[in-house]
Amino acid sequence: MIHRDSTLHETLGEAIAQLDTFLEGQPSEIGEELFSAMRLVVHARDETIRRVRSGGSAEMSALLVHLNSALSMLASGELPVVGIRLSRIRQGRDALARLIG
Repeated sequence: MIHRDSTLHETLGEAIAQLDTFLEGQPSEIGEELFSAMRLVVHARDETIRRVRSGGSAEMSALLVHLNSALSMLASGELPVVGIRLSRIRQGRDALARLIG
């Protein structure tokens, strides 16, 4: 879990809020909230990569694995052949929520 006072916690909290807004509307197509949330998760992932490369802890390495997994779930929900997979986006959102407690 990410410490509540960290910028990563804030960034992922904002991404989760945007995903909640997106999912509440039961969208049938991709919206700006989803793109914005994914950009925030990518930013958090890139910051985590930077920390791991500069000698980060095993906890940071584990966080990177979880962020990559959540990002994959979000991307798989946004890139179906037809429509949008809301269940995959919910799974990605829930995975992020578990990271920040």
